[in-house]
Amino acid sequence: SSDAETVEDRLLEALEHTRMIVRGDEVRLQRCGRTDSGVSALGQVVSLYARASKRDLLDAASSSSSSSLVGVIPPGTDLSDTSLTAERLCERTEAWWREECAAAATATGTETPRRRGGGEIDYVAALNSALPADIRVYGWSPVDHSFSARFSCLQRHYKYFFLRGSLDIEAMQRACAFLVGEHDFRNFCKPNLPAVQTHIRTIHEAFVRSSVGGGADDTHIDVVSPFALFE
Repeated sequence: SSDAETVEDRLLEALEHTRMIVRGDEVRLQRCGRTDSGVSALGQVVSLYARASKRDLLDAASSSSSSSLVGVIPPGTDLSDTSLTAERLCERTEAWWREECAAAATATGTETPRRRGGGEIDYVAALNSALPADIRVYGWSPVDHSFSARFSCLQRHYKYFFLRGSLDIEAMQRACAFLVGEHDFRNFCKPNLPAVQTHIRTIHEAFVRSSVGGGADDTHIDVVSPFALFE
């Protein structure tokens, strides 16, 4: 193992510091994907077992206030939807929690359903108070026990930034089109790796974006795929 400091190390320390987990417990931490050394993911997803409050709620109307639902992401939410503003996410969360409360009340015959999503521990505020300023938790969602941040992931979006300089962006854009689809990418990874069973991967999207102006050079290649190619 490496002695290098990682985001995962800091997250585990914050989980322990806030008593969300106990060292030695089976937390089953999984991350959507790994990154190269010195590279961090934006919007990384992790799954784990953590402490929950398990306290009773009041009625459904009072439990779905905006303050009790901050940071909650309803299951099934498509976070790649660019039209999903923070306001719309809050509205969707409140509607989902009302449905949860109504379903729980119907099943138990009581108007005080157990906490499952909204009204739970404020994981976002608690963890961010214990994390370095450059690492932030944006939200959480209750999931089924079978969910895995790694294996339940539908797609991963990679961006590789570089200086445009005198590169021919149009030619690079045409070349990206050849990457789309199912191909054998063995020439893109280290040879003879015992952990790699297949080099075949499917690329859904591959394109170049470039915006140069005002002293800034924002040029990058975007690749969208269900799985990464190891090493």
